[in-house]
Amino acid sequence: MAEMDDRISAFPDEILSHIISFLPTEDAFETRVLSKRWWPLWYFDPSPNLDYDYQRFIKNGKNYPYFKSMVYATIFIRSEHQPIKSFRLRCDDNVIYQKVAMTWLTEAAEKGMEYLDVHLCDMKIHNCVLSVFSFRNLVVIKLKDVRVNVYSSAVDLPLLRILHLNKVYFVVTLDFLKVLDGCPILEDFKAKNMYILFSTNVYYDEEFKGLTNLVRADIDRLSDFDVPLRAFHNVEFLRLEKMYGMSPVFSNLTELEFVVGGCIVIESLSLPSYN
Repeated sequence: MAEMDDRISAFPDEILSHIISFLPTEDAFETRVLSKRWWPLWYFDPSPNLDYDYQRFIKNGKNYPYFKSMVYATIFIRSEHQPIKSFRLRCDDNVIYQKVAMTWLTEAAEKGMEYLDVHLCDMKIHNCVLSVFSFRNLVVIKLKDVRVNVYSSAVDLPLLRILHLNKVYFVVTLDFLKVLDGCPILEDFKAKNMYILFSTNVYYDEEFKGLTNLVRADIDRLSDFDVPLRAFHNVEFLRLEKMYGMSPVFSNLTELEFVVGGCIVIESLSLPSYN
């Protein structure tokens, strides 16, 4: 075993750093304690992909203060030439607060973050509110079990192509519509178990731009009062579950999936004809 350790340690820094990049971030961070040979590898060439899982972390005998310190270290140790491309955070305990989470995400965004995947707790206390819709480099956003803050910042997501929302809380209908309006090239949209705390129960006005690039939509528990269904009229794939309201004509649709059991009213549906 010692001989094998010596052989691995004899690899060039570039190879060792590449090996480390395949590890979860907390494991990669721990390689610094293996020896003096390994200590600088993470700091000098950190992976651009950050993957934090709090449950996985505490199962290894660590605690939250150490988890928080590790996250801060792996984000803030980087120079301007060491970007962050993706940021994935999993935490099923209600321990991460708004200020802490937004400090991490803001710093990652300033380092070029393109992929964001955040899954927090069941939000019974609602202690974490994220304002991520002004991070202009984002190409992918996946959020689960969080509240979002739209009011405090403008929505500006010019590069966003994928938006997946699951158990995401919006304060009012207009906040949700602002998010859709701020994604001009969105291609893939998924909304599951959405919560709009104060629905206006009125249709959005004609200023809503729609989603002209959207090709795929998977919608559950939304109504036409929450978002005008004409926003999805260009899609090629559409999945509906527990959807209420009237539907426009889907002229590009090639695949349609209904989930039986909900009350779905279709006013008109046009599929492409083939000769």
